[in-house]
Amino acid sequence: MSKVMQKSKGERYQTSFGGVGIFQIVLVDVGAYGRNSDGGIFMLSKLGKGLDRKQLNVPPCSALPETTNIAPFVILGDEAFPLKEYLMRPYPGKQLDDDSKRIYNYRHYRGRRTYNRGESTNLEDPSTLQNLTMQGGNASQQAFQVREMFKDFFNSTIGKLSWQNEVI
Repeated sequence: MSKVMQKSKGERYQTSFGGVGIFQIVLVDVGAYGRNSDGGIFMLSKLGKGLDRKQLNVPPCSALPETTNIAPFVILGDEAFPLKEYLMRPYPGKQLDDDSKRIYNYRHYRGRRTYNRGESTNLEDPSTLQNLTMQGGNASQQAFQVREMFKDFFNSTIGKLSWQNEVI
C-alpha cells in the first residue's frame, strides 16, 4: 500500500503492488508509559516534528504504479495517530459506508502487518478486516485527499488485488 524507500542493501519484500523489491526498513517504537497516546508522543518526537516541518530528507512525491497520480511517501499508522499528508491512518468504523473504504483499510492493515514484522508476508493469503471506530480530529484537507488517492488506486483496475473483494 505505501511506498517505501528502496535501498541497494536490505531484505527482500513482496510489495502490495505485486512486485518484489529490496527495502531497508527503519522502525521507531514511540510508545511510552502513562496516559499519553502513541500518536501524541510521536508528534512531539524529533522524527514527528521533522516530518511535520518538512525538515527531513524524504524522497519527493512520485507517480503510483502505471498512473499519473503523484503521491507522497507515507508512514502507515494505526487509529492512535493523526491523519497527515505523510502519515496515513485507517478510516474509522463509522465512516466505512462503502466497500472502497473497507478495501483501503484492508490494504492499510496488510501493509502495516507486513512491515511491522520486518519480514516478508505472503500477500496472496487473504485475512479478515478489523473494524476500527476511532478518528483523529484536525486532519488537513490535503491529508484526506492523499488517503482518498490511495483508496481510489487500491480500488482501480491497476491497483486492486484479485482477491481483495472477497476478504472485506
